[in-house]
Amino acid sequence: MTERVKDATCFHVNRRDTHVPKPRMELGQTLMIGNTLNSLYGFIESKQRVYRTEVPGLGVKPVAPVYFMQLVATGQIPPPADFVRFAADIVSDFAILVRELVFEDVRAREFPYAPSRKTCLWLCDTEEDAVAWANTLGRGRDLYRILEVNATGRVHTAETRHLENDLIPVPRVQSAAKLYWRGDIAPENTRETLFVGKLEVARIVADHWPDA
Repeated sequence: MTERVKDATCFHVNRRDTHVPKPRMELGQTLMIGNTLNSLYGFIESKQRVYRTEVPGLGVKPVAPVYFMQLVATGQIPPPADFVRFAADIVSDFAILVRELVFEDVRAREFPYAPSRKTCLWLCDTEEDAVAWANTLGRGRDLYRILEVNATGRVHTAETRHLENDLIPVPRVQSAAKLYWRGDIAPENTRETLFVGKLEVARIVADHWPDA
């Protein structure tokens, strides 16, 4: 469900990201959300997996993932010890790419008022939800801050069960996208909130991103 909010109290996990470097959010800071790529789409648009391997006749060089797997499949090079893990990561990357492209296409055509997953910020309703989300994202390894924020703009709340991460037929992805953007929420399912608009940092709840 998409709706407008004004000075709504929410929580956000401000996490350092290597794909879309952004500064640490500070107390009292005001930000306009919705004009630049977020970390999810920064990952999609900048990530390029390669595998350094010895290509017959060319020597050792970084090889794009599909070509690398074709070399293994045709017996031109032996499969490395971590080939299964590498192949699983490639499939996951492509599945996320297909899902996000289809979701954005459905949103732009049928739900244009909803915040885009390309440029939104993810918010949590409670401090407890933000702590749980931080643990899921970083698993205690990343630099991050949990912030209490005041949000004025548009929010969209949807069920995450529609975000399948597998290579499935496009019509099925389109159906899932329509359910996601329609915003029908069942009490027993996990949800997420997308936001675009003005964000004010009201309080630093937890600080795991110290000064350099």
